[in-house]
Amino acid sequence: MTGLGKRGDRRMMNQKQTAYLKEWQGYEGLAEQMLPIIGRLYRDHNVVTTVYGRSLVNTSTIDILKAHRFARLILDGELTVVDTFPILEEVGKLDLAPARIDIGRLAIRYQAQAGQLPVDEFLRRELAPVNTGRVPLLDEPRDIVLYGFGRIGRLLARILIEKAGSGEKLRIRRRWSARGAPETWQNGPASCVVTLSTASSTASSPSTKRKTPSSPTEHDPHHLCRCP
Repeated sequence: MTGLGKRGDRRMMNQKQTAYLKEWQGYEGLAEQMLPIIGRLYRDHNVVTTVYGRSLVNTSTIDILKAHRFARLILDGELTVVDTFPILEEVGKLDLAPARIDIGRLAIRYQAQAGQLPVDEFLRRELAPVNTGRVPLLDEPRDIVLYGFGRIGRLLARILIEKAGSGEKLRIRRRWSARGAPETWQNGPASCVVTLSTASSTASSPSTKRKTPSSPTEHDPHHLCRCP
């Protein structure tokens, strides 16, 4: 191969790399725009957004792209954020009741109907059962009292805080542990922020505030979760 031919091949390879990079950056940009919509649906409507069963709540840009790549194992072809972003954008405009909405499956169904309906009308038809306005899951949030704040108690508290959503389901109202017990959040990283205050005997997170009772009999009387 002549030097001219090699230079031509190298130029073509560089052009492909540039095109791939721009395509990837475009995917990243759409995934970043999806994050606030996913968060708002979860916080305000208790709607969990998924892609073929994989939750997108409390995820990163890369996690969203990975979830779309995972869909290749189920579908015959590719599913990208280019397909799902218009769906999610319109879903975010609806006044939804609590639900799990799979934007991946909706995107495939929308493609299958070959433009017979605009995306907004298609979604109003598909999501009619949950497009009924925001309603609470329970008449009032169910209070949780944690007895014991050891390894299992801390793990359970993390899960409850991470799954709080709009706070209309379960709320950690109090937790009790022996005085002098270590107040640490160990056993791995938590996807939440917890502030412990020994002065006021409280532990708070962005979704809940818990009081440390002075005895195991000082608690909210309704719903208890006992941890060893």
